[in-house]
Amino acid sequence: MHPLLHIFAQVPPLQKCLDQECCGCESWHKSPDYPMESPVLEVWGKQWLMLDFKSAARDRAELFTAHMRLPECMQMQVQHFSGHDGVFLEPKSIDGRHPSHEFTVIWMPKVDEAQLLVQRQTVANVVGMARLGLKMGLRCRAEHAAEVFSKLRPGQTFLPPGKRQTFLVGPFDFGTLQTSVTQMLHSIGWVAKPIHAVAAKTHVHGLMFRVQAVQEPPKKVIRMAHGDVMIAKEDEASVPEKVVPKVVATSTTESMISKAGEQDYIQQHDPWAKAASRLPSKTATFQIGNPLEDMTQKVIAEVMAQIPKGTMEVDSEEGQASRVAALEQQFQELQGQTQVIAAATQKNAQETATQMQELRGQIQQQGTHFESAIAAQASTIQGFQDAFQEQFRQQVNHQQTMLDNMFSKQMCQFETLLAKRPRQE
Repeated sequence: MHPLLHIFAQVPPLQKCLDQECCGCESWHKSPDYPMESPVLEVWGKQWLMLDFKSAARDRAELFTAHMRLPECMQMQVQHFSGHDGVFLEPKSIDGRHPSHEFTVIWMPKVDEAQLLVQRQTVANVVGMARLGLKMGLRCRAEHAAEVFSKLRPGQTFLPPGKRQTFLVGPFDFGTLQTSVTQMLHSIGWVAKPIHAVAAKTHVHGLMFRVQAVQEPPKKVIRMAHGDVMIAKEDEASVPEKVVPKVVATSTTESMISKAGEQDYIQQHDPWAKAASRLPSKTATFQIGNPLEDMTQKVIAEVMAQIPKGTMEVDSEEGQASRVAALEQQFQELQGQTQVIAAATQKNAQETATQMQELRGQIQQQGTHFESAIAAQASTIQGFQDAFQEQFRQQVNHQQTMLDNMFSKQMCQFETLLAKRPRQE
């Protein structure tokens, strides 16, 4: 019913100590350096939320959040009470919009609150517990994050804070484990964390691993026993958004210039049209060239004028004729080789066609023999089936006749026995 009072009750440093002769307790004490009566300087942003941080009514809410401004000296004091009786305290930046860069949270998946409390009390440099929805973890100073991570999650890679980039590393042999990939990446001095395996392209034999890292790899190719392993960045370059200039004008001007496909209003109603009609119709035109091009042409003309005009040495026609003859001879040889290759190719094609024709004839002949054998076998089976049916029918008739005769005899005997005997007087 009173969430702020509950928070103050569970976190003693937020309470004001009223005992003037107190020798030292966990509550707030006024001092010359901090002459505030209460440690809570400001409270804002009180909200009732669901676990997915959506606003909800008070009777249906699962979380209550509030921002408090406290003296900086109380950061470590209040963190010791984070996680007690459902109260979690998260250090924020000065504006309260971003998490504090002085602390780091090591998230612990699939760990209950009791086990997390034991680790908080036994692992050094852990200052408090953290929670985000249903996910829980332990908070520590940023400079102790790597040491605490190695104790809480041994065998896994700790990524320092920063923008994480995604890379594809591979190919590896089928069945390669993430631990082996981690050891290989650490051997080249690159702090990277393998996420999961990715199927490679059809022309690549092996597995690719998607890897997260904060820094670029020291090298892009790693030589291993099974072959080279490539490292390529997976993130695509973001396309910058096109900045559309904003028109600053009155509503009438905006409505007029926003109409597309219409002729300009100034072209239809030119305010200088009357004055332009009074100007002479024939005007002298002057063509102004490019000064740089004119200067370039002048320099070229002067250089060409200073070059002595001598006779150009030309190669003799005899050497050229011999080269042409050699070239024609090589071309004829190449043409002859091409004809020989074409004849051999045609001959091979004819032989292949003949072999295919013979193979087709053999297959057709074998098919005919196979069909005749199947027909003979079918006729034999049909004759056997007819003979068996006839024999079975005769046997059934014979048994039926015998049964009828026996039944008739029995009936006669029954009638004889049951017949009324004559009475003797």
